[in-house]
Amino acid sequence: FVLLLSLATYSLSKLALKEDGLSAKMSSHDGMMGCLASLVKYLELFSDDSNHNQYELNEVSPHLYMRLDGAAFSGLNVMPGHPSEPVFSSLWGILNHCFTPQGQRLLSNWLKQPLLDCNKIKERHDVVEAFVEDSQLRQNLAVALKRIPDFFRIAKKVQRGKGNLQDCYKLYMAIKQIPLILDAFCQYSGPFETTLNCLFITSLRDYEQDFASYSELVETTVDLDKCDLGEFVIKHSFDEDLGELRSQLDSLEEQIDIEFNRIARLLNAEKGKGIKLDLSATYGHCCRVTRKDEKGLRNNKSLQILQTKKDGVSFTSPSLKSLSSDFKNTQKNYEDVQSGIVDEVLKVAAGYIEPMINLNHVIASWTAY
Repeated sequence: FVLLLSLATYSLSKLALKEDGLSAKMSSHDGMMGCLASLVKYLELFSDDSNHNQYELNEVSPHLYMRLDGAAFSGLNVMPGHPSEPVFSSLWGILNHCFTPQGQRLLSNWLKQPLLDCNKIKERHDVVEAFVEDSQLRQNLAVALKRIPDFFRIAKKVQRGKGNLQDCYKLYMAIKQIPLILDAFCQYSGPFETTLNCLFITSLRDYEQDFASYSELVETTVDLDKCDLGEFVIKHSFDEDLGELRSQLDSLEEQIDIEFNRIARLLNAEKGKGIKLDLSATYGHCCRVTRKDEKGLRNNKSLQILQTKKDGVSFTSPSLKSLSSDFKNTQKNYEDVQSGIVDEVLKVAAGYIEPMINLNHVIASWTAY
């Protein structure tokens, strides 16, 4: 037990964001410290250094929630018992119409911890009634939700150093939805306008300001046009070295196209039909013709056959092989330079983990309704 208390004390100093009165209160209570130590050990929080100084302690008042024991929880069919059970066999399955995973998780928590505070219960009823009576509000929010990711999962990926530009782009696109969400809430003029303002509007306006610098960062560094096509890269105009390498790649692509045209004329083949230019993971840039036209290749000593498959015969020329090798090396250098810039962007994104998680809670709260 002494070891547990020592672990709990160490946990407070390592994992918590700051020392406060609640930390001191827990330190003087052996039962609390023992529970904390067991929880930290079970979750293996010390196995990852990125967890250090990422948590805060919040005091929860148990009298605000109903405690359901195992028998009551099972008898009321609050949550599905087995994945194979019908969706509507549980209370959660009936009530769950959430558009987001964070909303589903919050609804699950609400059902597991029913409220006892009459004011809080009335507040939830008011929000539900506002959504029920205003179909336009529901529709506008549903449209905005299509671009809302799971902020909590993105925050955890960035915190652990496993994030990428796609995560940054998802967060950026979600932030762009905040004005639309605010506009939808502000258009509501029913009897629960004050409640919606206190629960959602004020917080969303604050987060819109918090993420303003982040949006500018993404717009400056990330090629948003290519993101729309599913390619997540840094703007080559953002960095001088990246721009130079991009110019070299463009020049090599032009030379490769010129060589491809020469080979097509040499074989008297029509581009796109009789002969095609492929980019192979093994051979790089190479040409391909159908197996019927293979005879023309074997009679030409300037062309080298690489492989024969059902879809055709792949081959190259000395010039095309050299250009492809140069392209591959330049592309490798380009990716190395870009990787360094991506790491810097992700470091900046890591500074927004706390507002990310807070925004996630606000989004989850109204999607759970």
